[in-house]
Amino acid sequence: MKISSLRKFLVTLIQQELKVPAVWSNQNHPKLKPPFVTLWLYGFKEKAQAETRLLNNTETLVTPNEAVLELQLYGREGTFPCDELENFVARLSTDSVLNECASAGVSFFDSEPVQDLTGLLDDRQTFECKAVVELHIRYMYTVEDDISSIDEVEIEGHYADVTQKFSVKRNKEA
Repeated sequence: MKISSLRKFLVTLIQQELKVPAVWSNQNHPKLKPPFVTLWLYGFKEKAQAETRLLNNTETLVTPNEAVLELQLYGREGTFPCDELENFVARLSTDSVLNECASAGVSFFDSEPVQDLTGLLDDRQTFECKAVVELHIRYMYTVEDDISSIDEVEIEGHYADVTQKFSVKRNKEA
């Protein structure tokens, strides 16, 4: 799974389960009105050596990885985003979510405690209802490489006037 595919899966799953818009943190976009959730994916680390898989002249390196997904849920004034995130974390263990994650090759294997970050804004009159949780995920990161044989290489060059030509032709039927 490429990181872009992982991000798409996570946004879709979280929007579906929390029933609020989801955006990635540190993106250039107008501030949304609550309720919404921001996502931040960080702390990527390989958990084992890459495994090589070969199929039709394409070598795929598959590496088990872990990362941390931080969710910050912003609720409307008078709501309890902390409770909503607690319920969301509990729903990650339901059969429907587990099956969806298994189909995508993603698993949530641990979470930090949900923290209530509700606080008074700068105007000293408005509370911002917010909660955060960090979820630990595992997924299989893949990188593909075309390893078909090279049939012909042409090189042409001049030194003083710098004329260069280089071409490689691959045998796609090997």
